Amino acid sequence: MEKGNFNQRLQISLDSKIRWQCGILAMGEGSGCISVNATRLKAIKKTVDDEVEVSLFEDTSEYGVEVAEELQIYWDQDAESFRRFSALTPGMQRYILNFVTAVKSPEKRLERTVTLMRNLLMEPEGKETFRGILGKG
Repeated sequence: MEKGNFNQRLQISLDSKIRWQCGILAMGEGSGCISVNATRLKAIKKTVDDEVEVSLFEDTSEYGVEVAEELQIYWDQDAESFRRFSALTPGMQRYILNFVTAVKSPEKRLERTVTLMRNLLMEPEGKETFRGILGKG
């Protein structure tokens, strides 16, 4: 089954009301989809069966997702953690970025940043795992 050329990051807008960074999930045989969660549907006052206006834009950001301020400040103070992060696959990089930004509290984002970056530095270089970075390895 051919996956098609979906290895790219985009920005999507729904009804010109909300916009976020996303990727296309390859469905096979040249088709793909972008998932929209219930929270985003609720934000535009729509349900699963409603029609929405979809606009797609090129994502020119470095990682394809938001970088939390706490993480950027940490990297500015610890060049080795940034070097190790930069050597990770794009998928692992996005996972870390999403995990940190998923919490609203700046204190929680900082806590996650410190934990993930310390765990990353303890992982064998080039053999990092999600479990190890999360401290569960």
